[in-house]
Parts: sequence; C-alpha cells; structure tokens
Amino acid sequence: CEDDAEHALKKVMSDSECKVVVCGGGDGTVTSLLNMMAKARAENENLKSSPTMCVLRLGTGNALAYLTGAQKNFAKDLQSLVDHLSDEKEKVPEIPTSTISLSAEGLPADTAENTHCFFAGLGYDARMLQDYMWLRDKTKENRFLTKMFHNPLGYLVALALRTLPATMRGEHVFHVKVTNLADEAFAMDSRRGDWAIQYEKDQVIYEGETGIVAAGTVPFYGGGFRLFPFAGMRPGFAHIRLSHIHPAVATFNIRPLWQGTY
Repeated sequence: CEDDAEHALKKVMSDSECKVVVCGGGDGTVTSLLNMMAKARAENENLKSSPTMCVLRLGTGNALAYLTGAQKNFAKDLQSLVDHLSDEKEKVPEIPTSTISLSAEGLPADTAENTHCFFAGLGYDARMLQDYMWLRDKTKENRFLTKMFHNPLGYLVALALRTLPATMRGEHVFHVKVTNLADEAFAMDSRRGDWAIQYEKDQVIYEGETGIVAAGTVPFYGGGFRLFPFAGMRPGFAHIRLSHIHPAVATFNIRPLWQGTY
C-alpha cells in the first residue's frame, strides 16, 4: 500500500550508500514516487537530496521510458544498471530533468499543496487521456481485451470512439489567459525550432479560446507521442503548447503531431 511504500522510501533515502531507486511502472508510478520523495524531504530537513531514479519500461504510456531509452526487456536494463554500479568508481548515469509544480488553488481541500509532474494539460489531450482511462476500466475484466487495448493502441481506439465525437461538438473548448510570471520566456519558431522571440515578465502570452493548453518538461507525452518537442532544450524550462485547430485537422495530421513536427 502507499503508506508502506512511503515508509520504505524514507528508509532508502536515509541510507547514504543508496545511489539509485528503481521504479517499475509507467508515468503515473514515476510521478507518485517523485512526489513521495518531495514529501519525505519536506518532513525531514536532513534529507536534502534524493537518489537517482531509474525508470523501467513497465507502464502503458512510458513517456519517461522513451526519454531514457529504456527497453521493453526491462530485465536486461536492470542487469545493465547492476553491472554499471558494481564499479564503485563509476558515476550513476543521469539525464537531468525538471518538473512542473501544480498549485492546489481551486482544487478540493484534500488535494496536496503542490503536485510535481513532468507534463500536464487541459482540453483535447486531457479529454483523450480521460477517454483512454474509461476504455481501460471497461476492458479490465477481459484478459484478451486488456492485452489488446491497455497499450498505445488503446489511445487511438479511445480517440475514435469518444474523444473525436465529443471534440467535434466543441466540448473541449475553453477560454484561457496565459501570462508569463518568469523572468524569461520564449516563443519558438514551430517550423524549425531555430528562432526564439522573448516575452517580458508579466506579459500576456495568449488570451482567448483554445482547445488545448499543455506543458511538459520532457518531450514525450506517452506512447512516443512527441507533444513537447522543445522541452529540455534549456534547463529549468518547460514547453507550453496552445492550439485551437479543428479536431478533424488534428486527426488527419496525427502522424506529424505524433512525431512533433506539426
């Protein structure tokens, strides 16, 4: 259970000899572990840092696994890690990543004060994820359907069955105002990514209707979907995407969208 996991994690983090925590699961599991680490550090001032997190490809979306290059053969990855760490002189290989901190303002009272994650969004992408979870719930009792749809194919099926019809009715559209509160923010030329326009602090980046507003600190959203192609170009920055294209246009351009070139 979660309490047992937190207790075990605190013991591991207190051990100065521990270099790596291995996480076997998908993006939700990795995010939960990340937030457990943040909570443990907040409760104990002696825990100033966390061990490096190793991600095994055992989930559905596997955005973090795509980032790290994790293989489907997780046992082979685990053995490679053990072999590497057996040499005490070797440093733990790392891919530095940042996280997004979501405020609990306006959310239920039992929501954590801050939730750390690698990507978040509202609109089209959130609707598709919600519909995929609906499909998972409807097929979880059938072993054949579980094997067929509890993977990236399930996202496409959910898209066709529920997301596209709902968005064609405009159920995903909302009004948004995005203001830059940081010292630096840049608009990237989406055609090539080789030109940037700087926004000033407190400048309104966009205000109006949109079908999606999403942010990520890693390029992938899940299933290899490169929703945030400019994430990671500069340490500490996230890639924010807003779009109000027609759902049919998005569907017919799903390949370049998936590859991060649209």
